[in-house]
Amino acid sequence: MKKHMLLIATSLLLAVPASADPAERGAIVVGLNLGELPWGGSFKPGITVGYQWNDYVYTGITYQIRDSIQRDGGSFNATGFGLDGLITSEEDVSSRAMASVRLRPHRLAPFATLGIVYNGRDTETSTYSDGTTVVQSRAAAWRPAIGLGYEYTFDGGMSMHMEWAGWVFEKPAPDVSIAGGGRDAAQEAELRERINKNFKDHITNSYHLFSIGVGYSF
Repeated sequence: MKKHMLLIATSLLLAVPASADPAERGAIVVGLNLGELPWGGSFKPGITVGYQWNDYVYTGITYQIRDSIQRDGGSFNATGFGLDGLITSEEDVSSRAMASVRLRPHRLAPFATLGIVYNGRDTETSTYSDGTTVVQSRAAAWRPAIGLGYEYTFDGGMSMHMEWAGWVFEKPAPDVSIAGGGRDAAQEAELRERINKNFKDHITNSYHLFSIGVGYSF
């Protein structure tokens, strides 16, 4: 599936027709995007459909499918609360969706994003050498979204973009499950507190959508 998405994206880039910039007259925009940078075992492919009203205003919908990621020592959630001996950390990232408007003062300027975003339930399971297993899960929710991005549209109608939008004014707390490790009630309560604080400290745990991709206007 991931190879097919990348092949389609590459084909779109090579198939730019010679025509006037569609943004000058208004155009339907369809595209493919990735919700993760294309390394580290994750892609989270998605689709985008929208309308470019003019050089300054775009409205559209983005949807990304669920994906699984094994971050291990690269996971902020698994390494940030003080447990040693991390063995594995695997994350089930649920689907993402956003309806938004992009506003920019000039065709070549960055755009501001305003909209609403949906994140499904994300769950990360981490295991440690002392027998501890920690499961952190953030509930599914809709939230307002604000953000920034940049898009460049070629004369033939092909475009490339990068965008991040989300709700940074809330620090969601995870549902936490702890098994193993031989802790008493007080020690487990202290660990839960560290897990919650670490989770809230990272903007990547906010309700959001990241998108990098290509589109075509017609």
